[in-house]
Amino acid sequence: NHFDGVRRASDLFGKPYCLSCEIIYNRPKDHSITCTSKCQNCSRIGPNYPCQPLDNYFKRCNGCSKEFNNEECYTHHLKSNFCHNSKKCEKCGVIWNVKDNNRNGRSGHVCSERYCTTCFSFHDPKRGCYIKPLTPRKPKPYRIYRL
Repeated sequence: NHFDGVRRASDLFGKPYCLSCEIIYNRPKDHSITCTSKCQNCSRIGPNYPCQPLDNYFKRCNGCSKEFNNEECYTHHLKSNFCHNSKKCEKCGVIWNVKDNNRNGRSGHVCSERYCTTCFSFHDPKRGCYIKPLTPRKPKPYRIYRL
């Protein structure tokens, strides 16, 4: 009657595991931006995040326009070069992913547009997508034998 207990969920999957959104992820910067246990400014994940604001501290990053209310959050942001991964729009206040918004010839963020994982394109989320577009399959060659 011997068994080995799993002490951490990440040991079970071999990758970090988020208990809040119940998803496996490779790197903290690639983890879902909608997760409630992720700090949007410094991209750290865990039960102590997002970073809590401290009294009398305010700093704005010149590289990505994000606003910080916690000194530890700001220093981690600078050390991890997270400015290259996401930026904050000064017009609408949305934090957008640089990699996603520069794919397929697109150059940066457009207000009121989001990347849709259903149709794999950018559009207004109010429009809605319900069916994934079909990709035509290449027909397999075949022969008909008549006897």
